[in-house]
Amino acid sequence: MAVKRLALANPSANTDTLLYSSTGSYVVSVIIANKGVIDSKASIYHAVNGGLITTNTTATIVKNLTISQGQSFETFRFALNNNDVIWVNSDTPNLSFMLTGVYDTTASTFVSYKATAPDTPSIGDIWIKSTNNAVSFWNGTIWVDSITAGPTGPTGAAGASGVNGPTGATGPTGPSGGPTGPTGTTGATGPTGPTGATGPTGQAGSASATGATGPTGATGPTGTPGSASATGATGPTGPTGPTGPTGSEGIQGAPGNLGPTGATGPTGPTGATGPTGQAGAASATGATGPTGPTGAASTVTGPTGSTGPTGATGAASTVTGPTGATGPTGPTGATGQDGTSINLKGTVAAVENLPASGNTNGDAYLVTATGNIWIWSGSAWTDGGPFRGPTGATGPTGATGPTGAASTVTGPTGATGPTGATGPTGAQGPTGARNGTTFKITNNGAGTQFLVEGIPGDTPTLDVVRGETYYFDLSSVPITDSFTIRFNLTDTANPIPGMVGNNVSTGAYAGSNPNIITYTVPLDAPANLVYRSVQDATQVGVIAIYDKRGPTGPTGPQGVTGPTGAASTVAGPTGPTGPTGPTGPVGQFTASPSAPPTELAEPGDAWFNTQNAKTYVFFNSAWVEVASGNSGPTGPQGQAGSLALSTMWWLGA
Repeated sequence: MAVKRLALANPSANTDTLLYSSTGSYVVSVIIANKGVIDSKASIYHAVNGGLITTNTTATIVKNLTISQGQSFETFRFALNNNDVIWVNSDTPNLSFMLTGVYDTTASTFVSYKATAPDTPSIGDIWIKSTNNAVSFWNGTIWVDSITAGPTGPTGAAGASGVNGPTGATGPTGPSGGPTGPTGTTGATGPTGPTGATGPTGQAGSASATGATGPTGATGPTGTPGSASATGATGPTGPTGPTGPTGSEGIQGAPGNLGPTGATGPTGPTGATGPTGQAGAASATGATGPTGPTGAASTVTGPTGSTGPTGATGAASTVTGPTGATGPTGPTGATGQDGTSINLKGTVAAVENLPASGNTNGDAYLVTATGNIWIWSGSAWTDGGPFRGPTGATGPTGATGPTGAASTVTGPTGATGPTGATGPTGAQGPTGARNGTTFKITNNGAGTQFLVEGIPGDTPTLDVVRGETYYFDLSSVPITDSFTIRFNLTDTANPIPGMVGNNVSTGAYAGSNPNIITYTVPLDAPANLVYRSVQDATQVGVIAIYDKRGPTGPTGPQGVTGPTGAASTVAGPTGPTGPTGPTGPVGQFTASPSAPPTELAEPGDAWFNTQNAKTYVFFNSAWVEVASGNSGPTGPQGQAGSLALSTMWWLGA
């Protein structure tokens, strides 16, 4: 029997959350932990064959079970079959749910048929890739391709055709892909190019011709001047009489002689305005007099004449004009609104099954009837269009047709049949002895230093060797001082290859399942790892990784004994140690499922076969199995290798 963690969830408050959809058969239990400071209530439901909480095939495991702050609870164990699902709910966001499963490993091998490698394999597990039916097995470190197709044999004679069996039903089509992402913003407009040079000025238009001057008219005769008469005294102005009626227009008399100007009399009062008389007849226009002589040049600038017509446009310039000055920068546009993310909550059968309450803006459900995703906008459900979920389950295999008549010729080997159903879980056998070194981890009681049983000092450096297996026993580590192993002090994203039971983010402690970290050191492991407390960044130790050491070289020859001197009455100083002999050659050690090439091997090289757990030595141009014998005496301790890098520098200090 073996135990594995199947799922872990931290649901939001009052939200039905899918914890696990089973792809196999297990005996499972759920561990609930309250990591908050208030009591919380938990509910767990077991839905058969992919059902919902509301279906009549769903069983309630616990309902509104109160988990006190800082406490945990594990349910009874129950059977979980293929396609069954586990739903969980909490009235606060402070509960964590972890599903663990027990599966059969007694006298059987765990076989997976899928496109991607299983997550937590055990040594001997088999993985059949569904993409090409290639078979691999897990050797404790990597998946090893072991079964390959041999050459095709000759085609046998065709046997009698059997009756075709009925075609199996086609599996349902998976929903289409998710909604199209938003269109990106338009790029900024490029700068305006330079202005071209001004073309040459067009030729001026020709002036209009001035018309010819008309002939000068003849000059009329000069009249005889009249004689001057004496000017009489001006009499007083009489009163203005009333205006008489307008008489008819008389004939024009001949002009009289100009008399002398009399003295101006006083102005009389203004008389009343008489009626307007009839207009006199127009006088005839006299003939134009002769043109006078041209006057002297004017000293005053005359007015500007009107603009002449625009000349024709000149040819385009072939010389680039100077670049105009850059215009001012426009104002910054307003910041756009943040995009809206979605929180996929689960699936419902139809639109009418969408929850009417308890929704948060961005919650989303996949409606299986249409394959569309529906998103809560804050006040209503909105259709987000097709959404591609996981690939639907493979339809059942059609019934086998009746067997045809026996062939007398061996036909080609058929494809491997499907894996049979998993048998019932057997009783758990006793735990086997560990084959490797165990580090028993405790702390100093104050939670400030880790202690390792049998190794002196606080948070000591731990030495491990590539190709060997080590166990870190955390059964005495409290939850307040969780233990984790990382590549460096802050790396919480990358798990350590070859390590099982280690959580690089949250660590492990006495209550973890498992509470033992198993580390089979890969041959390409780095020179150092760190172990630390998740809660205390100053509580840090180093795991130093070495290659396997070769045998110690022979002891150098004994120096010549000097002559014996006279007996001394005082003890003399101890003589110097003789020189150390040369170090012997270092052998090459390889762990792999297949033998290293003989053309690259040297006498004395060792090879550990990961398929059958046997050790071989290269001798006389061949790999020879080493028989198990009695353990020899322990050799002297080799000198510790020096680290080329400062430990504090490697830790990031």
